[in-house]
Amino acid sequence: DPAKLGYHVMAFVHISLDKNDTEHVHAFERAVLAIPQVLACHRISGRYDHQLTVVAEDLGAYGIFAEHYINGLPSVKEVYTSFVMREVKAPANPPLPGA
Repeated sequence: DPAKLGYHVMAFVHISLDKNDTEHVHAFERAVLAIPQVLACHRISGRYDHQLTVVAEDLGAYGIFAEHYINGLPSVKEVYTSFVMREVKAPANPPLPGA
C-alpha cells in the first residue's frame, strides 16, 4: 500500500519522445528503470509513446519530482499527467486461463 509508505499521490504520466529511433527509446527506458518512484512503465500506441505510473508523497513533492526527473529524461518532448482520484481496482494477477 503506497499510502502506508507515505506516498499519497499516484499519477499516470504520458510521455511523447522527440526521437523514436531504437537508441533514444532505449536510453529513455534505461533512465526510467533507475527511478524508484516510477512503479510501472509501458510503451504504448497512440498519441503518447510511454505511460508511467508514478508515486509521490504529495502534490508539491510530485512537482519537484517532475521537474528533476521527468523533464530531464532523454528525448522527452511532451508530458501529460493525470492524477488518481480514487483507485477502484488495484493491479492483480491475471485470471487463470479457462477460469
